[in-house]
Amino acid sequence: MNEYNVYILQCSNGHLMCAGCFTHVLADARLRDEMATCPNCRVEISKASATRNLAVEHAVSELPSECQFCNKEYPRNTLERHEESLCEERISSCKFSRIGCPWRGPVHESVQHESECAHPNRSGLEVMDALQVIDQKSAIERKLFDSIFELLGYEKITFNDLQLKPYRTEEFVHRLFYETSRFSAFNNQWVLKARINNMQKDPTQSSEREMTYQVYNITLC
Repeated sequence: MNEYNVYILQCSNGHLMCAGCFTHVLADARLRDEMATCPNCRVEISKASATRNLAVEHAVSELPSECQFCNKEYPRNTLERHEESLCEERISSCKFSRIGCPWRGPVHESVQHESECAHPNRSGLEVMDALQVIDQKSAIERKLFDSIFELLGYEKITFNDLQLKPYRTEEFVHRLFYETSRFSAFNNQWVLKARINNMQKDPTQSSEREMTYQVYNITLC
């Protein structure tokens, strides 16, 4: 979500929450395999039942927010444009970065730096060293795309639309995991199992989400 365009939602009883908190509440409920409820009144909430409060959104958009570069305050609805194109303290790179200049600094200092930058006057051999570093970075990115295209070019490819369903382990302290129905691929039967934040006892205590999964061949089971 764009942090400058804050969506404010409310439950059926009028309690407010921002879109980020609303999404977090829904995600925690899914992790617990429970119905999501309003943190204030515990009424059931969902994407269908929650409504936007435009009056509060408008009021929030006019609240002052601090620029991350110059630390001055601007109305929230103008802050994005200020940080992207108006702020004199926003960070910029030297226009000679393509030939190796590492300088990064406030945009109001860029003109003076570029007039004094030594890189345009360097020898071809020195510039070649900088270009090799750039080529190495590009090669790594290209290798990633090549591997994706290679996978798509395999003779046998299958697609399945999978739906993960929640289950609980039979341990003393139940742990939630997700599993798909069996599906067919390459003349075999498969099942996919997944966990959220597998290294944590209670993933709802963390704002970070990490999914680990395994695909099982159950044809011979």
